[in-house]
Amino acid sequence: MYDTGYNISETILKGAAKGMNMGKIKSKHIELGLIIIVLLLVIGVKLIDASAMDETAQGSAQETGLSNENQAEIQTKNQVETVKVYVKGAVHSPGVYALSADARIEDALKMAGGATEEAELTGLNLAGRVYDTQEIVLYKKGEVPVKTAENPIGSWTLQDLNEATAARLCEIGGIGEKMAEKIIAYRNDKGPFNHVDELIEISGIGEKKLASIKDVFSEAALK
Repeated sequence: MYDTGYNISETILKGAAKGMNMGKIKSKHIELGLIIIVLLLVIGVKLIDASAMDETAQGSAQETGLSNENQAEIQTKNQVETVKVYVKGAVHSPGVYALSADARIEDALKMAGGATEEAELTGLNLAGRVYDTQEIVLYKKGEVPVKTAENPIGSWTLQDLNEATAARLCEIGGIGEKMAEKIIAYRNDKGPFNHVDELIEISGIGEKKLASIKDVFSEAALK
């Protein structure tokens, strides 16, 4: 009887011990599971932060790239809109001057200190636009080529062709009002003439008319 009671007690104790061990194991599993979950959450947060920082860095890089492109475009635009002209003759300070592309010949003369008392402004289109590498010559009185029977128009220069008004172009033999308007329209559309021969690209000017027109230009203008 005593042995039987002892055996039962022992069995109960062993069962209790086993249950406690199982409880400890389950507890450890739960703790381990919680630790894993926490680690995964931490890793996930770090990955999200890293991704956000990468996107921010890429965005900044793109903005910087766009900013650099804009600056380059602005610098290029500024360079294009600035021209240099050479002003010489009857001005107080002859020399090379930088002006905006929409400047006029009058502005160039002011940059050069203005015309002297000896300057002959007649025939010079002060409202004409300047262009890069332009040479602006302000003659003294008596130096301007005059109209004669042998030379009905004088010695035209490439500058004259690029600045002449319609009325002055009509002084050239064979050029009427409509042709003068075509020349000015071509000049405004294509820019200043680099050579007199470019006139042949204008409708209505053929080889014969071009040869006649070239007679009024100086040798220097035909080079």
